[in-house]
Amino acid sequence: MIFPHHENEIAQSEGAFGQALARYWIHAGFLNINQEKMSKSLGNFFTIRDILGEFDAVALRHFFLGSPYRNPLDFSKDGLVEASKAADRIFDTIERLGKSIKASAPATADGALMESFRQEMDDDFNTPRALALIFDEVRALNKLVDEKQTKGIAARYAALRSMCDVLGLLQEGYLERKKQRWLKNSVLSEGEILAAIGQRNQARKAKNFPEADRIRDQLNRQGVAIEDTPEGTIWKVR
Repeated sequence: MIFPHHENEIAQSEGAFGQALARYWIHAGFLNINQEKMSKSLGNFFTIRDILGEFDAVALRHFFLGSPYRNPLDFSKDGLVEASKAADRIFDTIERLGKSIKASAPATADGALMESFRQEMDDDFNTPRALALIFDEVRALNKLVDEKQTKGIAARYAALRSMCDVLGLLQEGYLERKKQRWLKNSVLSEGEILAAIGQRNQARKAKNFPEADRIRDQLNRQGVAIEDTPEGTIWKVR
């Protein structure tokens, strides 16, 4: 700990929130904008509030975890877009696996996968390699579901969830926040989407499948994917 900067940071944070700052504290590399250090004096900075108005906190976490913490990181909204897609991929896979497995009791996480993950994290918090391991497993698990293979899938699913939890990537409410951000910038309202889903359901009941398909395809072109489940029809942002 370097005097006096770190001691002052600790005093401010603990005074403001009344709890210990952290058990472990590591220095990250500089955050740059267009290869320049981000700073108030240069006026080339964004606040967390600015970023979270456009992107989810999970996407921001992905963005930071994608580079070794010691290295300088060049901030990019294009990078955050890609990080958002990565977060979507994980949540879609978790949701798909959860429906596919339908296990009555949680499985024990696959030990080999967890050991590989621990080795990456023990290697000076090698989060880029840890993320690569997660996405290798995302691809593998989706392939198993596509092929309707179930052997060992529950344990691997449990390991995937555990790895993502360690990195804070399974934050509750992610998909709903994604919907609300999308609705703010969409010409469609949620009421209009639900009305269209109702019309499609009526067309399906009347066995007017061409009309039902037309409504589904129109929603799809507007960025809305719908899914028929035992609990009813739900919609998602594509």
